[in-house]
Amino acid sequence: VSEADVQALHNFLEGFDGWLDGVAVQRFRSAKVRALLAYLGVEAGRVHRREALATLLWGEYPQREAQQSLSQALTNLRSLLGTGPAAAEPPLKITRQAVQLRADADLLWVDVHAFDSLVAAADAGRTSALEETDVADLLAEAVALYQGPFLAGLSLPDSREFEEWLMLHREQRHQAMQLALGRLVNHHLADGRIELVEQYARHQLALEPWNENGHQTLMLALALEGQRTAALQQYETCRRILAD
Repeated sequence: VSEADVQALHNFLEGFDGWLDGVAVQRFRSAKVRALLAYLGVEAGRVHRREALATLLWGEYPQREAQQSLSQALTNLRSLLGTGPAAAEPPLKITRQAVQLRADADLLWVDVHAFDSLVAAADAGRTSALEETDVADLLAEAVALYQGPFLAGLSLPDSREFEEWLMLHREQRHQAMQLALGRLVNHHLADGRIELVEQYARHQLALEPWNENGHQTLMLALALEGQRTAALQQYETCRRILAD
């Protein structure tokens, strides 16, 4: 989807960026406003009660203060996101009781949603009608979207509920990524594409240096490529990391 067609675009895999008509969304009045937009983006389409959002981000404050902080944050977000395309509803729907970021496909693109959709489409239990090559293409596209941990660098230590939500999503996407990499390794190993086996094994180890299966796969790929010395060096690297 081109940026010209998208009212708001969010990149959550490796930090957070919001884009509006090709221009980066900036001027968040605080880290919590930024976190609020990230949360609404991931949970786009859902209607959130204002009390729940206030507790999520300002749970350490008395309820009245938390609600006031939420109101200020929503005013900031509404000014940043604008009112939406002509003759259309605004992207951010705010009432006295609830808040919702619209999830219309022509309005919002979220990389986490795209990643999840690709992984789901490649699910081994649902792909009987797909060729293995098609499944590998879906997984490769998902892997390309994953540039780092979910919302890396975004943390609100004083907001316990938000941190719990953040860590749950981060772990879910990390595990999905590792499974996708493992399936790609197996596919390309069976296909004899050793250069891709090496590439995805190195990717596994970049995410989890202690991943013994990743080390074993990389050693095998190097050996099959005739790089015996490099394979033995990789063994020593694996042994040292596991010992540490």
